[in-house]
Amino acid sequence: MASEDPSKAAGHINALNDIARDVPELLQAAGSAISAMTSKPPSSTNHGSDASLDTLEGRKAEFRAQSKTFFTLVKTISERLQTEAQELEDSGTLLGDAAKTETEEGVTNGGMGRFDIGVLNARASDVGKAKQNELLEEARKLLEAKVEESAGGQST
Repeated sequence: MASEDPSKAAGHINALNDIARDVPELLQAAGSAISAMTSKPPSSTNHGSDASLDTLEGRKAEFRAQSKTFFTLVKTISERLQTEAQELEDSGTLLGDAAKTETEEGVTNGGMGRFDIGVLNARASDVGKAKQNELLEEARKLLEAKVEESAGGQST
């Protein structure tokens, strides 16, 4: 890794920070677009009046506006990140694709070792199923208790 002029490094850091500041706006646009699809969108949206969101056409317009904002931000953030990555590669701060493809002795599976992603995903699924079964059992016990309580209250 070549050493870079500190002022250039600071410039890259500032550019990446500027890009990071756009991410909350991107997420806000995505959330507003999704909430515009609901039958009762929250009144805290930034665009349009609350009355316009009470109609189907108003919600459609809000969805279109927020979707356009979202996709515009995705495109600009992506382009800016690619530009920064290219500049960092050119300056020698980041290694390019050629360096990533070189394999060192003992490195297998792209640095993942013996990990099998399929096995890891299957394990994650088992954990989710176990938790789901626990929650279903808890819900069943609560419902049984409620039925017993209401049956006891009716017999007196």
